[in-house]
Amino acid sequence: MLALPARGPVPAARGQALALSADGPWRAERLRIILTPPLSESAMLKKMAPLFMLLAALGFAVSAAAHLAAAFGPWETFPFYVMGLHAGIFIVFLPSVLIVNSLAKDYKQRELWNAALRGCPDWMRKALYGLFAYALVNFVYFLSVVPKGRPERVAGGVPAMVVRGFSGHWMIFYALSFATFYSYLHAEEADGLRRCANGHRVSAVARFCETCGAPVGASSGH
Repeated sequence: MLALPARGPVPAARGQALALSADGPWRAERLRIILTPPLSESAMLKKMAPLFMLLAALGFAVSAAAHLAAAFGPWETFPFYVMGLHAGIFIVFLPSVLIVNSLAKDYKQRELWNAALRGCPDWMRKALYGLFAYALVNFVYFLSVVPKGRPERVAGGVPAMVVRGFSGHWMIFYALSFATFYSYLHAEEADGLRRCANGHRVSAVARFCETCGAPVGASSGH
């Protein structure tokens, strides 16, 4: 008479699944959630990027409105809460630093911004560079008109000149954050479209084709 091999203990994961399924489907669902691996850093960034991009767009729009109102409007003071835009920068800019590191991790330091913004269309990159130049000019103007580098205190609000000086920087930080989030969401598409004049695929920051040496025109991207 053949002796059947003794059954060993049921594996812990299988036994737990059987026990939970016997108690009801909702317990099996709890087990599925527990055993599901957490999102990777890249997947989490991809999921959160649209939200941060929207916040950056809103921050830029409000900053631009405050800047225009301070520069050309009749108001001499602004409510104190307008300075909340200063704190709002950190909500979107700190995550954008992670995005930049992710986009430029395989590139040299001197290629950092070309790599980080490679998913942006040409007009967006040029607009960003122009805005950066304007922010510098605006800040120099602010320093030139503020007596002794310190604005006069105004009771009940923030002086318009202070809002104008700060809002130039607000706009560039919000715009840069928006551009990096946009680039992150479109970098793979841009990498696939980038080709030289002879149709060879080239790297994200190449000016000349690595295969044939032909120049890479602006039309090879967005």
